[in-house]
Amino acid sequence: MKKRFIFETIIGIILIASIILFGAKGGAALVLLAMQPLIGRKKFDDEDKILFRKANIFSLIPFCILLSQMFVFFNHQINGQLISDLWMWFTGSFFLLSHGIVGLIFFRNKK
Repeated sequence: MKKRFIFETIIGIILIASIILFGAKGGAALVLLAMQPLIGRKKFDDEDKILFRKANIFSLIPFCILLSQMFVFFNHQINGQLISDLWMWFTGSFFLLSHGIVGLIFFRNKK
C-alpha cells in the first residue's frame, strides 16, 4: 500500500509541474496513473483497508485548504495562463498529491 501512495505523490508532483509548464496539454501526464494497477499487491488485509479509508477522509483537509487558496489567486497568471483556465487540472493534481502524502503519513509505521 505504501507503493501506491508513493506513486500517487510522484504522479501529483509530475502533474502539477507539467500543468505549470505546458498548460492544459500538461494534463496528459495523468495517463501515468493508469500504471497504478501494475504496482503493489492485489489483495489487502482489513487493516490496510481501514487505513486507506482514513487516508481518503483526511486527505480532504489539505485538499480543501489548497482549493481555497487557489480560488484566492483565481485571476493570477502562471506561465502566461490564468489559474481560472486550469482550475480543474490543479484540483485533480492537488488531490492526488494530498492523498499520497496523507496516505504515507498513515502507513509510515506499517510494515
